[in-house]
Amino acid sequence: MTPRRSASIAACIALLVGTAVLAAPEQARQESPGTERPGQATKGQVWIENRGRNESIPIVAETPLPVVVQNPVRQWEYQTLTIPPAITAAELTRVLTTQGRDGWETAGVQLSGGPNTLLVMKRPLQAPRSGARPAQP
Repeated sequence: MTPRRSASIAACIALLVGTAVLAAPEQARQESPGTERPGQATKGQVWIENRGRNESIPIVAETPLPVVVQNPVRQWEYQTLTIPPAITAAELTRVLTTQGRDGWETAGVQLSGGPNTLLVMKRPLQAPRSGARPAQP
């Protein structure tokens, strides 16, 4: 290939690329807030997901962070229901529904040696009102 032919091919390629760049519509640049000018630092937005205790990332807090401590131990109150053997399923359902509306749930069943069945019911202990004391067993 002659030098003249190589130069004309290179010129055509340069002309083609140049016109494509000029003819292309202005590309919409996605700017992050705070990057309107070159050299501006971007806002750090990072999602950190710790899957275990060994993956935690220590932080330095300028002021003490408030710590909310909740007591995970729940206080319960209990009652027992004596179910006679002659009770029907519909009557038992009615009794348990009434107890459930009052917040009671069955915590256990005791089949005694006698004819009756004993149901142990529980519900969360209500916080005592000011001046009131919880019932002592």
